[in-house]
Amino acid sequence: MPTSESIESHAAVSPPHNGTHRLWWRDQGLRRLSPHLFVLLLGSFVCGYDGSVLNAAFGIEDFLKDMNDPDSNKQGLLSAAISLGYLIGFFPSSWAGDKWGRKWPQLAGSAIVVGACFMQVFAISGWKFFGARILIGFGAAFPLTLGSTHLFELAHPRQAAQMVTLFAAFYWIGAITAAWCTFGSTYMVSNWSWRLPSILQGVASAIQVVTLAWVPESPRWLCAQGRTEEAHRILSTYHANGDMDDELVQTEMAEITTALELEKKSSFGYLDFLRSGPNRHRLFICIWVGIIVQWVGNGIISYYLVPILESVGISGTVQQQGLNGGLQIFNLCVSIVGVVYIQHVPRRTMWLGSTVAMLVTYSMFTAASAVFERNGDPNAGRAAVAMIFLYNGCYDLSYSILYYSYVLEVLPYHMRTKGMALSLFFDYGLFFNQYVNPIAFNAIGYRYYYVYIGMICVSFFVIYFTFPETSGMTLEQAAAVLDGDAKTRIEIAGQVAAETVEDEVSDGEKALDINSVEVLGR
Repeated sequence: MPTSESIESHAAVSPPHNGTHRLWWRDQGLRRLSPHLFVLLLGSFVCGYDGSVLNAAFGIEDFLKDMNDPDSNKQGLLSAAISLGYLIGFFPSSWAGDKWGRKWPQLAGSAIVVGACFMQVFAISGWKFFGARILIGFGAAFPLTLGSTHLFELAHPRQAAQMVTLFAAFYWIGAITAAWCTFGSTYMVSNWSWRLPSILQGVASAIQVVTLAWVPESPRWLCAQGRTEEAHRILSTYHANGDMDDELVQTEMAEITTALELEKKSSFGYLDFLRSGPNRHRLFICIWVGIIVQWVGNGIISYYLVPILESVGISGTVQQQGLNGGLQIFNLCVSIVGVVYIQHVPRRTMWLGSTVAMLVTYSMFTAASAVFERNGDPNAGRAAVAMIFLYNGCYDLSYSILYYSYVLEVLPYHMRTKGMALSLFFDYGLFFNQYVNPIAFNAIGYRYYYVYIGMICVSFFVIYFTFPETSGMTLEQAAAVLDGDAKTRIEIAGQVAAETVEDEVSDGEKALDINSVEVLGR
């Protein structure tokens, strides 16, 4: 596994000079870039909002009445509906992102979400609500699949990893907004106690509809379309305050064009994931990350917190909603800590350390739930609630914030949207997880948690033996780790950038060192 070699190779090459201030808020270009990045971050908001708002809605009597008093089977269907919509939308969003760019498909998807939210609000029956949620999931799949990719490809290199982990953290901002909106609406005496939080679900998408047209397109997508001068101008404007000859910008363009030149040798489809060892490794990582982010115990807590709290003796609606809101704030705070320190901690350390901590806290949560079920000890119930918070904190430090960034880091440009769509497909495609959770929980209680304890153990060994280290690299360098040529790509990019500056190419595009490209291709 090329983990230590990749780090040593990268460390041996000095970073290119860049004429931006180290503090982004004191740099004009980075300040201008920040509002665009914020718009892209909203793509994760809808997902987090939905998980929390429906969790809270199951504790509102008016909602249950309007949904015809759904049993555990119907509750599972209502929860899984949005995942079914995501499942339908991921592959079309990947195709649209490669064909028409990153931003316009996101805008179209957000418009669908806005319309579906209005349908959801006025769907006064279980099956109409179910259909509206499927449509929300379909539309939200576009900004979820393409937003993380667009963010990674547009952000300044020293901010890219933090921005994509912040994309994951915006899930919790959505969850917090939903939890506390629902907390306040529980005091309303009509069915607007659930309809108001439902309509607010479309606010973030409405902001995207209005603002995405002004967000710059991905420079990597522009280069892939032959629009290198436009890509160069965007990178220089936002990464170097308009300096077209900035060393970092030249290096970025060299890396992008070199990688794309290599990738032009053959078209890429989903079956190409199976045609080489490195690609099969990437495929496995995409699929496994998509699975484990839902199958390590977090899914049942995210969507069925109210029944869990009732199982440990917390049955008051206000108390349940307050704990739900407090948990989302806690999740956000821990995620922000992870975002701040992601550049200082190796990826494998974060994955493995978090998994061990999750195993300990989830086991203690299971034990406390078992004690409460057997003898009704209120102290055991309080201990179970405390373990829910600690477990979520451990989950947030890797599985939550690293999901998008790590998958994108191991994928080269031509595989990026397809790989992200595959990972999200296995994430949300396993929506039967949400469907079976209430049924299994009602049938066997805390014993159902043993399944997730086993999955956490499996996850540890899979991560240990298959996840490479990608910390401290640019997007192109990290993508080359599994091919074993990260160092060569860095050296070629530096050589091409230097030659470009010296020769002052008149048309503003980077000159490719074709001989170097051919060597790297071999």
